[in-house]
Amino acid sequence: MTTRRFDPVGEMRPLPVAPFADLSEQIGTEAPLAYDVYRLGDDLCIDFDVPGVDPSAINLSLENQCLTISTSRELPAADITVIERGRVHGVFERRLVFPGNWQLEDLRASIDNGVLHLRAPLRAAHAPRTIDVDASAASTPVRQPVVSAESEGSERGGTT
Repeated sequence: MTTRRFDPVGEMRPLPVAPFADLSEQIGTEAPLAYDVYRLGDDLCIDFDVPGVDPSAINLSLENQCLTISTSRELPAADITVIERGRVHGVFERRLVFPGNWQLEDLRASIDNGVLHLRAPLRAAHAPRTIDVDASAASTPVRQPVVSAESEGSERGGTT
């Protein structure tokens, strides 16, 4: 018998923002909304890097098991001349699909030092149960007579 370890975080997967866009547009050296996913006891924790983002500009939505986080970071003023740009600016969005074993209705969010912290507890595991088999209802199986083409003709009174 093989025992398989259940990993509730292992089934979590990111969704591409633009699944039909050119792949070169999705792959870059910068990763806006970089994140880490980890377990802390019975809680699922996700930390998103959001430095320089106004906390009121962070939008979180949850639909079924899909979490969407979107935010934006803009340059401080429109009339500045940029000499060198090392940070990413604009609108960012990330979607994650959660397996069904997390209590997402209890999802909590907080922000500290440019890191958005999300936390959701693990659902209580259902204890295995046994199912009794009722032996009294198990009588001998009813066998249907096999009807062949020859026997059908003789039952009708016809000859072959």
